Amino acid sequence: MKKRKQKNYLSVGVLLFLAAIWLLPIKADALCSEWGEVLDRNEYCATPVCYTGNRSYFIDHKYKRLCSTGLWQMETEWRIEKVNHGCCDHY
Repeated sequence: MKKRKQKNYLSVGVLLFLAAIWLLPIKADALCSEWGEVLDRNEYCATPVCYTGNRSYFIDHKYKRLCSTGLWQMETEWRIEKVNHGCCDHY
């Protein structure tokens, strides 16, 4: 009777362990800070052509964050987001 009880506890423990692992979110960027915008913006006119025949006005927003790659080691990640702000003025 004692061995059966131990097997039941072991099987319940294994199931709880597997459920905990399955329910925990595993993120690759768990050790990274939030994205912060860098003040370096790039503003320009470029294609695609708007319906008026003018070029589109784009602003590139640059973001960076720090990620821990190990004990006392940090790595900087960069992301650029291009936003279309409509047509440029006709030159």
